[in-house]
Amino acid sequence: MKSFFSILRNNKKKVFLFIFLYIIFIFVLFPYSDLGSLVTSQVAKQTGNQLYIKFDKMNLSLFPTPGFNLDHVLIKSMQFPEIKCEELKVAPSIMGLLSFRPGVSVQASGLMGGDVSLSVHGTSKTKAGSLKQSISLETESIDLSQVANQLNLPMNLDGKMNLNAKGIIDPAFTEQPDAELDAKAVRLNITSASIATPLGSLNLPDTKLQELILKGQLHGGELNLEKVQIGTATDELFAQIRGTMNVKIQTYGGNQVAFIPSGYDLSVQIKTKPSYETKAGLFLGFLDQYKKSSSQKGSEYLFKASGSDFYNPPRLTPLNTF
Repeated sequence: MKSFFSILRNNKKKVFLFIFLYIIFIFVLFPYSDLGSLVTSQVAKQTGNQLYIKFDKMNLSLFPTPGFNLDHVLIKSMQFPEIKCEELKVAPSIMGLLSFRPGVSVQASGLMGGDVSLSVHGTSKTKAGSLKQSISLETESIDLSQVANQLNLPMNLDGKMNLNAKGIIDPAFTEQPDAELDAKAVRLNITSASIATPLGSLNLPDTKLQELILKGQLHGGELNLEKVQIGTATDELFAQIRGTMNVKIQTYGGNQVAFIPSGYDLSVQIKTKPSYETKAGLFLGFLDQYKKSSSQKGSEYLFKASGSDFYNPPRLTPLNTF
């Protein structure tokens, strides 16, 4: 053992040079770009062909944290729509490392026209003993036209959206999640929109909005809508909503996630300008008895909407103030 350390001491420059060159080889010269096919096949194999990932090039990064950079990424899965992004950075979660719980941090550039940051790490356990996950999601300048196309929404959208969400989630949903959501869309243009009602599909008029704001908290299966603002006072449509809604999240079929809304109690204020009333006469006609005021500048509607589910018409009652 003494002779071993003696050799190291006498050849420390060579040892340091070897370590340095080894690091250079691992982080610079190793042909990570040739691993694409291997990664694609192994991911598909390990997930039972449920997840397909393809990319053009892979590189290792050291700063700000060690991780992988993938260029021109395509991800396909049975659980969510196809995902494309220009660059994907994957690194161990710093929060997870500090708390000795596994986690990962992901940053995507060029995802649906914007940037997305996602951090996931283990936290407390459920009563059944499974590990919950702390999730933080931030998006910036997401293109809503791509969102509508990816999610097959019954409308065309145009505009940009920022979102900030965080929560504690049991992946099996044996316990309901706790989460906070803060989203804002700007320069929103809604066209060819229709909503399903108990009486059939209802077409909505084309609408331009300066902004749309949504703030809420989810706890124990109840969604508290702290602030929902549709449009501004200068738009032809301006609406505000607040209240509560029961939302149960559960899995089915092994890996599918379903959002099941039920009872709700909402206070609603709608202000319209004459130009919008002309376009939305049929829709607003259902609310005529809840009209609070009307003038040449427009109308105001105030009412409370409640119900035990979304399969039957809501109970509407007039409100004096919002």
